[in-house]
Amino acid sequence: MAEEQIQAPVEIVEVETEAEAEQYKFYGSPTIRIDGRDIAPLPEDSTQPSLTCRAYRRADGRISPLPPRELIVAAFRRSSTV
Repeated sequence: MAEEQIQAPVEIVEVETEAEAEQYKFYGSPTIRIDGRDIAPLPEDSTQPSLTCRAYRRADGRISPLPPRELIVAAFRRSSTV
């Protein structure tokens, strides 16, 4: 956020139960939303919210447990927060 010169509140929501996963429409950790929108398309096998790990595909095709920086930056730039 600092690199993009964004000053906005950050809310961290700890999802600990299946009921909370349903409530927050949580499709795996980590999930990052900007203005309520997920930064990446939901995983193809995500049919319903649940407590699970989430994987992200990097530009080179590798799978990562964290979203690539470029994905986060692109989401900020699409956002009305900027």
